[in-house]
Amino acid sequence: MATTKTPAKRAAKAKPTAAAGSVPAIGQHLPELGGTYIGISSDLKGGATGHLVLLDARPTTRMTWKAAIAWAESLGDGARLPTRAEAMLIFTNTTNRPTSGWHWTSEEEDASYAWGCYFSTGDQNDNHKGNDLSAVAVRRLSLQSFNSLTSVEAA
Repeated sequence: MATTKTPAKRAAKAKPTAAAGSVPAIGQHLPELGGTYIGISSDLKGGATGHLVLLDARPTTRMTWKAAIAWAESLGDGARLPTRAEAMLIFTNTTNRPTSGWHWTSEEEDASYAWGCYFSTGDQNDNHKGNDLSAVAVRRLSLQSFNSLTSVEAA
């Protein structure tokens, strides 16, 4: 029986495109991680920082906020929707960003609304969680030697 390796598991055996211990250039595509290096971001609690990677995977349809969260988490290895701050980092730090329509972020406004980002302009707005929007996923890596490619929690 063949097993499918996730990008992070492949990366553990793959040779990073950045030299051992060095950080890739912002906007650099990292095939061994399945995404583009976006920069350094703080964790969801505003504490520890990590390297942020915008994953190449995209859903085939627009979806509700809860479905978008489930889709991102289904990618495994700590994949999740970006925070609002990370969405701005994606907008600011890469020209290869999503451009078509509104995209969900992981942040709720209240019980009925969550925040989205329009990557063409960088605008952010709250949207009803039942609306169908696009989604992107990110993964944060440890600040330890980039060569280790250790995934950081996605709490």
